Amino acid sequence: MATTADLFTPSYPGAYTHAPLAERMRPRTLSDVVGQTHLLGPGKPLRVAFESGRPHSMIFWGPPGVGKTTLARLMADGFDAQFIAMSAVLGGVKDIREAVTTAQIAQGQGRRTILFVDEVHRFNKAQQDAFLPYVESGLFTFIGATTENPSFEVNSALLSRARVYVLNSLSIDELKQLIDRAVAILNADADADADADADAGSGIASGADAGSSRLTPTTRPARKGEAGQAGQAGQAEQTEQTEQARQAEQTGQAGAAEATEAAKVIEQAGRTKLAEQSEQTPAAEQSDAADEFADEDSYASVLRFDEAAKDQLARWADGDARRVINAMEVVVESALVAGHTLIDSAWLETSLSQNLRRFDKGGDAFYDQISAMHKAVRGSDPDASLYWFSRMLDGGADPRYLSRRIVRMAIEDIGLADPRATQIALQGADIYERLGSPEGELALAQAVVYMACAAKSNAVYMAYKQARRYAEEHGSAPVPMHLRNAPTKLMKQLGHGQAYRYAHDEPHGYAAGENYFPEGLRPRFYQPTDRGLEGKISEKLAFLRSLDKQSRS
Repeated sequence: MATTADLFTPSYPGAYTHAPLAERMRPRTLSDVVGQTHLLGPGKPLRVAFESGRPHSMIFWGPPGVGKTTLARLMADGFDAQFIAMSAVLGGVKDIREAVTTAQIAQGQGRRTILFVDEVHRFNKAQQDAFLPYVESGLFTFIGATTENPSFEVNSALLSRARVYVLNSLSIDELKQLIDRAVAILNADADADADADADAGSGIASGADAGSSRLTPTTRPARKGEAGQAGQAGQAEQTEQTEQARQAEQTGQAGAAEATEAAKVIEQAGRTKLAEQSEQTPAAEQSDAADEFADEDSYASVLRFDEAAKDQLARWADGDARRVINAMEVVVESALVAGHTLIDSAWLETSLSQNLRRFDKGGDAFYDQISAMHKAVRGSDPDASLYWFSRMLDGGADPRYLSRRIVRMAIEDIGLADPRATQIALQGADIYERLGSPEGELALAQAVVYMACAAKSNAVYMAYKQARRYAEEHGSAPVPMHLRNAPTKLMKQLGHGQAYRYAHDEPHGYAAGENYFPEGLRPRFYQPTDRGLEGKISEKLAFLRSLDKQSRS
């Protein structure tokens, strides 16, 4: 358990500079928050709560990295309340008691308390019940955060005392907005480092300055006239420091010999620094930099992301702000060390050491490719089906997800035209579970090819959808008496099950003319095709209907 002061307040100058990028980018005001406009927009629930100044207990439900903790901290700041944070993963009833004591002290001082419980679904029923009397009395405002459905994971008693707000994953555009912010912050750090190096004169930073930034570029584009200015500064610094050493020698201070030697060292260091600056900024590079940054005010950034890289990184982050920011820090640090100034897709792949073509579960590319595979199977093209299957595996798609989709294809697009397709799909999924990758992927590929070549029918799929719609419209129709269950003597006396015809006792094993629908209903949903096994099924149904006609005549 921790309060605001020991977790979130910097205790020394430059604390935020040393903090991880995600912490430095954490919003300090409500207007800094990216995303969740359905809750924070004008007139929306959380915006109204902030503006009213009256906090209420709530539960934030959403995936990781969408701002649950940030919103809780902003509420504490907005309401000038003491902020107590605890994690249900590590905490227990003892921590709850300590939080209660801390809140009581704050209440005695006339101050509100917000108790934030992360991963609240990890608390058991007894632990969750421990909050109830204090939430009820208003000792603190309870804010829980969870990635799981609170309807199943949070006690109903606690749910009834808190409002549930659903936080959404960030959109691609919102993640790209965060990337732009991160670039601006990191570039500001790099510029500050460059200015600090210039101020140091000798190029040797003090111990305090040496750790003043997390990111230090080794090379960067030269500003207009920057190389010349650096050279002049180096010469002036060399002259000034050499003169000081000579004055120390002339005045006869103790250590004159050391001062003379220092003058020589400084003079040599100045020559070395000028030579390094000249090597790092050749004439051609200076000219290019001057063309790109012709005006000093137009110098915008040390690093840039091209649009393709931003889009790729945003999709990879899968709606998780923390994930994209942490990746940004890795990418930028590696780029600065290597002297790269333009981040493209190739650099992302290199610096993150993982396949950025992997799919996010909600990305357009993912669903476009699974759609292409499904349509190729439906269109009976085994080659195209294999291509899209292989491409998704190559892109990092989970084979288990693909196996589930393959089973779905077998049921939806092949159905009873070839029931073996369902068996082969299930067997492929089972084989993958037993063998794993890459051996198990061959079984899935075999299932894909079989389904692409199999007879096609969506008759069951269409019949099911029609039946669902019909049931919704006629769901209150009573069960006919002859179809009702009659397990007791009373039910039999009431007529349940009477006049029911047992099909096995009838000719052809079929009770011709019997009605199995509620009174007045007689829809027809299943219309088998003439392809594959369904051709035989169609013939069988036609024969049974002929028996129905005979029974009515």
